Amino acid sequence: MAITIESAANALKRYAIQYAPEISTALRQDMEWENAAKWRQTYDSYVAPTATVGELLQAYQCPITPKGSLAFDQVENRLQRIKWDLTITCDDLEVLYGSWRADWYEIHKDAADWTFPKYFVQQMVTPKWIEEQNWNYFNGSYVAPTLNTPGTSVGSMDGLKKKIAAWILAGNIVPIITGAITSSNIVEKVELMNTSLPPQLQKVKGKFYMSNTMANWFWADYRAKYGTGNGIIGNENNELKVDNSGKTIMGMASMEGSQRIIFCPDLIIGKRTNEPYMPAPVFRTDIRQITMSVVYHRFIGVEHFFNLFVNDQA
Repeated sequence: MAITIESAANALKRYAIQYAPEISTALRQDMEWENAAKWRQTYDSYVAPTATVGELLQAYQCPITPKGSLAFDQVENRLQRIKWDLTITCDDLEVLYGSWRADWYEIHKDAADWTFPKYFVQQMVTPKWIEEQNWNYFNGSYVAPTLNTPGTSVGSMDGLKKKIAAWILAGNIVPIITGAITSSNIVEKVELMNTSLPPQLQKVKGKFYMSNTMANWFWADYRAKYGTGNGIIGNENNELKVDNSGKTIMGMASMEGSQRIIFCPDLIIGKRTNEPYMPAPVFRTDIRQITMSVVYHRFIGVEHFFNLFVNDQA
C-alpha cells in the first residue's frame, strides 16, 4: 500500500473523528478569552433583556401615588460564521514522507494512529487556529467576503475592540477617563479604574483585563512603589493584586498594542446551539490534493452593559 492523497485523507479523517474529544480539549486549553468568559448557545442571535427600575421608595400616605418606571434594554450578540479551507498537495506529501520524515511511513498501523495526522492536527493546525482565534476575539473586524477570494483572518468576526468602540459611540457605555498609561503611572491608573466603579462593585472580586505589556508594567510599578524597590521585603505582588479591591490584573496576549482596560463580570462567548466546539473537518480529495474544511460559529460580547467598564484609551 502506497502513501497517496486518498490514504492520507483517510488517515486525517479517521484521526479527526476518533480523537475529536482530545482535539477539542487541546483547542480550548490556551484560549485566553474563552477561559475568561461564560459560554452561551443560540441559533443566530443571543439576547439577554434587562430592565432598569427607577426609584421606588417613598414616605407613606393613604392615597395611591404611583412612582417608579421600567426602562428595558438589551444587548444583541449575533453569531458570525467562520471557516478554514486548508489544502495539502501531493508535493507536500512527497516532501513530508520522501525527504523529511521517512520514518512516518507507517502502513502497518491503523490509519487513525499514523503519526502524520497526529502531527498535522496537533502541531500545525491546532496552534495556528488558537493563535488566530485568540487574536480575533479582541482585534477582529468583520469584512464581508469577496466571492472566490479568501478573506483575512482578522476579518472573519467582530472582536471586543471594535464592539467596545461602537458601544461607546452609541452611548451604551461611558468610558472611565484614565488618560495615557505609562510604565510609571499604571498602578495609579488601575486604582483610579477601581474607585471609578459603582461603590457596590469596588470590592467585588474580578479581573482587570489588559495587554501583557501593561500587566508587566503594573508588576514593576507596584514593586518600585510598594515592594522591594522601596525597601519592603516580601511584597513583590507576583499575583498582580489590586490592593483593597479583591481584583487582580490579567494580561492578555491578544490586547498587545492597546491601552484599553476592561472590567466585566458578564463577558460571554457564543456558539451555535448543538454545534460541537469544533465541528469535525470535512475532507475532500482531488487527483493531487486534499482539502480540509471546517465551518463553525462564534461571537464574543457582553450580557449586560451595566456590568461593562472600560477606560478611555483604545
